[in-house]
Amino acid sequence: MKKYILYAILTLLCGLSWAIAEPFSLSPEKIDEQKIYWGSATKFNKPGLVKFEEVVQSTPEFSGIKARKIEPGTAKYWIMLSKASEKAVRTIQEVAQESRFDLIAEFNYWQSLNEQIPAEDITQKVLEKLSR
Repeated sequence: MKKYILYAILTLLCGLSWAIAEPFSLSPEKIDEQKIYWGSATKFNKPGLVKFEEVVQSTPEFSGIKARKIEPGTAKYWIMLSKASEKAVRTIQEVAQESRFDLIAEFNYWQSLNEQIPAEDITQKVLEKLSR
């Protein structure tokens, strides 16, 4: 009986080893805060990636720019683009929280770092949430 309890405890500890694993981090000179949408790049365990431009272009605000044929560079254009970006970031953060990611970075930025840290592309999840 004691043998089974010991096996159960060992199995549980092995299953939880990910929780006590050393967190990942990016070196300070590689961090671009403009490309981090959620979390801290100095301490994370579950990173995700997002194609930000694709998300922005899928917002209703960005669609409004196209539908109203608002000229790039005008005040109205920048206001609408700012609203689209804000909505994109909010949606990314909501998906990050729901999916328990502790870091979300821009896809191309992350790829350019050449880090050997696996990360999941959550772009499709964000687009699905945005379309609801």
